Amino acid sequence: YAFSLVPPGRYLIKGFVDASADFVPWYGVTADTNTGDVGGAHVDAATRAARVVEVRLDANQVPIPALGVTVSFSDAARVPVDRPVFQETSGATAAALGAAPLRLVVDAFPIDSGGVYQPTPVFLARLVDANGDGVPDDSNGDGVPDFWPRVVVRKLAEGQTLLDENDLDKNGVLDATGVDYEHVDPMTGATLAKDGRPDLCVLAAGFDFSALVPQLVDAMGRPKPTPTPVPRLELVVQPRAIDAADPTQPQVIKGVPAGRYAVTIIQQTGQTWRVPNELSPGLGEAVGLPAVASQSFVVEVPATGP
Repeated sequence: YAFSLVPPGRYLIKGFVDASADFVPWYGVTADTNTGDVGGAHVDAATRAARVVEVRLDANQVPIPALGVTVSFSDAARVPVDRPVFQETSGATAAALGAAPLRLVVDAFPIDSGGVYQPTPVFLARLVDANGDGVPDDSNGDGVPDFWPRVVVRKLAEGQTLLDENDLDKNGVLDATGVDYEHVDPMTGATLAKDGRPDLCVLAAGFDFSALVPQLVDAMGRPKPTPTPVPRLELVVQPRAIDAADPTQPQVIKGVPAGRYAVTIIQQTGQTWRVPNELSPGLGEAVGLPAVASQSFVVEVPATGP
């Protein structure tokens, strides 16, 4: 394969073998791996660690092709589960975030219809212990152990059903221009002026896994090295907005921007599921996707703010 029009930069090259022949890249609900697919990537042959491919510029500022990049596939990378397809259990299509944290219960939700084949979704719950010291990691120092799955609650573009704010071309990169919010200095509370760059607005959110801890540790209280499949998770959304345009230096946004927010659950396998999606009634029927009311769910922040 050849990938043209690739701008200079550093890239990871990944792929997979679609064992069930159900991958369709045009829709979020069909553009990921599920049970039985075999993963692959450009990796170091000895360590199996991912290798970076760099596209540089020559003296005339013309991109230099990266040639002969090998992608290895291994049965050891076979995907063990379906995507973390979920629904919010109340049956509502929206939940409003107020001044207090919003608690939502999400259940694994099988869908096997109209080209969407996710019959046995599950959440792979696991406490992270990357250094193997028997103590759950806390990489961001917030006092809460790192946990899989993870969740992102991201603002949708105004007037759009599915598009993320400041990514209207859906390329996963913030647009050159877009919505810019005032920030807050977390140490002083002082308002920081807009910096002229589009923000990636997300709500502070995570899973309350306290009830699952007995299943996630061994008899010695150490995190189990393998994940535990669970059918239900409790999501907590805080009335606090963050600009994650630079994920290494997230910035606190002043107030909580009003609007609709999508919820994405990220599995340790790299698989994701997002609501709302193309299964929302009125969107996918024309292309043969089933209409599923629960897949139109959003978190809403009212115009008056939380």
